[in-house]
Amino acid sequence: MADPTTDNQQEESLVFTSSDLSDKYLTPGKEPSDTSGYFYRKTVCLSGEFDSFPLSTELLEDLWAQGAVIKGNKNNTCDVIIYGESPDSELIEKAEQQGIELMSESEVRDQLNR
Repeated sequence: MADPTTDNQQEESLVFTSSDLSDKYLTPGKEPSDTSGYFYRKTVCLSGEFDSFPLSTELLEDLWAQGAVIKGNKNNTCDVIIYGESPDSELIEKAEQQGIELMSESEVRDQLNR
């Protein structure tokens, strides 16, 4: 039986796991009409919980529509790591050491709304 506490938390914030990533988002979509978006042709990894995106695929769809390539595995092939609440601390530390760009949820919202 599902834990109602966990179900409510899932409704309030988005937690990404590799199983959330449909094959659709793992490959670039058709060329966006506007290629000037910040995430155009950038490889993006996600870590943590995201409160600002109420639907489980909303963030993925927004990034994909701008021409981003979403990676399910978090490694040094990422151009940008987008983090929400409670991100993988080892991933963040490794990204900082390797000079991989880190963006918070609010920074991503700002970029997507431009």
